[in-house]
Amino acid sequence: MVYVHMPWQKPTFYTVFDRHEREIGIASYLRINPSVGSIEVGWISMSPLMQRTVMSAEAMYLMMSHVFDDLGYRPL
Repeated sequence: MVYVHMPWQKPTFYTVFDRHEREIGIASYLRINPSVGSIEVGWISMSPLMQRTVMSAEAMYLMMSHVFDDLGYRPL
């Protein structure tokens, strides 16, 4: 998966599903700038089913592991 940063690019949104395939949250990558190795996670919204659960931590972990492991960004 390759991300190209363009100033007019909109955030890349992802839906978070639970094991019953219910939509329980959203999060996005934004301000993607491969030339300087920066990316942000934002626009995070979680339903009450997801708030303060292991699912919320796992969703953020999966997004960050994709950024670091698959896309090759470095943590700061």
